[in-house]
Amino acid sequence: MTRYTFHSRMTIGTLCGIILLAVATLMCFLQRSGIAVACALVLLVLTVAATERALHTEYQITDDGMMTIRKGRFGKATVVDLKETTQIEKIHTTFGFSHFLLIRFSNGRSIVIQPDNEDALISQTHKHRRA
Repeated sequence: MTRYTFHSRMTIGTLCGIILLAVATLMCFLQRSGIAVACALVLLVLTVAATERALHTEYQITDDGMMTIRKGRFGKATVVDLKETTQIEKIHTTFGFSHFLLIRFSNGRSIVIQPDNEDALISQTHKHRRA
């Protein structure tokens, strides 16, 4: 069975969010009071989770027409049937800093993904949709 794996794109917003969490964690650790250290530990866990999710999100398409979306190593995997897709749109954000793919399904459900190589993912999706 052949698997096509596409990794997630790191956006400016994601990178800024991770940097902001890291700076807030550092500032809380530098305060050296009990409650600030407790807040720093919570922020540290959030920073690690956000970084791990941003780096390890991937989309796998198998030969049987199923796409598995894994949002990091700790996140829950979502499996969707590509034969039920009705539309795939490229959507740009307001200021054009980022863009994503919106996949709509026949049951009214839709998902948003941000693959690194959008054109290859769209062609694989169309190939498995027709099969």
